[in-house]
Amino acid sequence: MTYLFDLTGRKALVTGGTRGLGRGMAEGLIGAGAEVVVIGRSAETGALATEMGAHGIQADLGDRAALRAAFAAAVEKLGGLDILLVNHGITHRHPAAEFPIEDWDEVLEVNLTSMFLLNQLAGQLMLAQGRGKIINVASLLSYIGGI
Repeated sequence: MTYLFDLTGRKALVTGGTRGLGRGMAEGLIGAGAEVVVIGRSAETGALATEMGAHGIQADLGDRAALRAAFAAAVEKLGGLDILLVNHGITHRHPAAEFPIEDWDEVLEVNLTSMFLLNQLAGQLMLAQGRGKIINVASLLSYIGGI
């Protein structure tokens, strides 16, 4: 495959990178030469990451302490960070009038707060090193709703 850009020597962190669109983007980064760490929620994260040529870290990004630990582990494993690609997310479906507040809180923590925290952590690192790229992927539901 021919790539439009060369990421040789670049270090990337991809959340939600073991399946679907996230996996495709992680594989694209790897194909362009980047070293990649994927963070996933499932127990298969390590095996799925290895299968595509990445490093894997299992973490629940809805847990702030786990998020910080996973971010630090990824940066340590990579020896730095040039690219953050935030692609993880969850959903719960209930009629709005019956939506449990616990489910609402979990969706906001995983989909919104964790994205902010990852952007903040990566932003601090990238500002200190004078470069870096942050890419946030959002579901179409973030624009049209759909509880």
